[in-house]
This record gives sequence, structure tokens and C-alpha cells, in this order.
Amino acid sequence: MYQRIVLLLVPFLFLTGCTLFSHGTDESKEKLFARPKVSVQLWPLRHEVKTDITSTLKWLSSLGVDGVEFAYEFGEYAERPEDLKRLLDSLNLEVSAAHVARDHLLDSRINQTLAFYKTLGVKTLIIGWDPRAWDPEGVQEFVAELNVWSETLNQQGFSLGVHNHQYEFAPYNGKTFWDYIALNTDESLILQLDVGWAKYAGVHPGDYILRYGNRAKTVHYRALVLEGSPGVSPLIGDDGTNWRGLIASNRAVATEWLVIEQEEHPPGMELKKAIELSKRQLDSYIDEAYL
Repeated sequence: MYQRIVLLLVPFLFLTGCTLFSHGTDESKEKLFARPKVSVQLWPLRHEVKTDITSTLKWLSSLGVDGVEFAYEFGEYAERPEDLKRLLDSLNLEVSAAHVARDHLLDSRINQTLAFYKTLGVKTLIIGWDPRAWDPEGVQEFVAELNVWSETLNQQGFSLGVHNHQYEFAPYNGKTFWDYIALNTDESLILQLDVGWAKYAGVHPGDYILRYGNRAKTVHYRALVLEGSPGVSPLIGDDGTNWRGLIASNRAVATEWLVIEQEEHPPGMELKKAIELSKRQLDSYIDEAYL
């Protein structure tokens, strides 16, 4: 149902010139209809990044991606963010965001963390994993920390976000843990929906993109295949997900980054080939949506 609603909504917005963000300013219209950029999450490539980050980034640049999303590993540049920034610039690669652990934002490390990412040119930091996010005894503490960190990062010119797995969609307080986090954190906190894990949890990712649309600035596009699903493979376009509907949802809320996270790949296919094929198919869907 949500796909039909969104597909009707987007042309309506286009014809009327209205947006979900303001009363029709030129800047907001440009944001709504701007083509999203495509990034690749580096966690699945962490071994390649650790052993030869330069070749890995050059290969990703050759695929035509707009950026990368870091996840804890920086290879030989772990202590040299300025040199890594120069390499990224030479390859025309932006950094869509970086996943960080809770420890990186504690008082004892936060200044070092922010200095590193500021030098690297990163503006968005994402909490990639925290078990308190789906713990009835811990989620309130987690939300309180998110609000404190978000305010601190905003004051330093950063944005903070949180990333989901399947667990956040378990029932909690009449809704889900993900809803609780969204409804009890500041509007500035980015909700980086992972559409693969959302689908795995049995919810419609497009519904959640629209529900918290002003906070969906970056979204993970992950192809997951459920056990016992014949005729599909974990590639964008081959996994049975309605990617056209998702792109319509992301367009309706002006998502800025679509981030490919290719942890799984078909038997006999190398991970890099799977990333290449998913990127190619995603490009074709984006081309259709933004003609």
C-alpha cells in the first residue's frame, strides 16, 4: 500500500511545488528533487580496508560511487586523517558518514574522536550498534545519552545518528523500540534506517522512511534473503524487495545518501562483484526515478 501512496505523492509534490520541509522555498524544492548520492558502507570490506585501504578506495571510485561510509577501520591512515582526506579528495570520494562505537563518545575520548573526524571532513557520526536500543531495562538510558551526545555534536558542527538492526522493531511500549527512540530523541538525531534489517524484522521499511522522513537523511540499502525464499539472491534488484517503491519514499523525504551495505553475496560470487552488481542496479532505479 505505501508504495502506491508514495508514487502518487511524488508527482503531486512536483506539480504543486510544495515540500515536506517548508512553504515552497527554492532551497527546499532543490533538496526534495535532488538526486540522492550513493555511498558504500565499508564494514563488509573491513579486511580489505585494513590491509590495503588505498586500493580499496580506488576500486570504489572506479565504480562511480559518490562516497563511502567508514566503520571503525582506517588501515594505514588510522593516525593520519589529513592524509586520508587528501586521498579521498584525489579520488572524488566524499564521506557520507562514519559509524562509531559508544566508547568513542565518552568524555574520555570524545574530543579525540571529533578532532579525527573533523580533519577527515566527516559531518555525520552514526551509532552503529548498542544492545540497549532493544533492552527494556536499557533503552531509556540509551535515549538519554543520544540526546546529550546529539547536543554536544551539534555544537561542534556534527550531526549524530543511530542505525538499526532487526531487534529495534520488537514490540515496546505499545509500538517498537525504534519508535520509542524516534519519539524520545531530539529531531536533529538522524534515524539511519537499514531497509534490509527492517524487512527482515517484518515491517515495511518504506513506512518508516515516511514516518520519520525529516530524519532519514541517510538510509542503508541492504539486500537480505530470508531462508526458504527460492528464486532470489542478496543483490539489489534480485532479492524481492520493492526498490522502486523505496526510492520513491526516499525521494518524497529528500534523503541525501543511499548507502549500499553488501554483507551477503550469492554463492560463488566474490563480495566485490556483488557490490558492483548492486551498485549498477541501484543506479538504474535512481535513473528511472529522477528522469
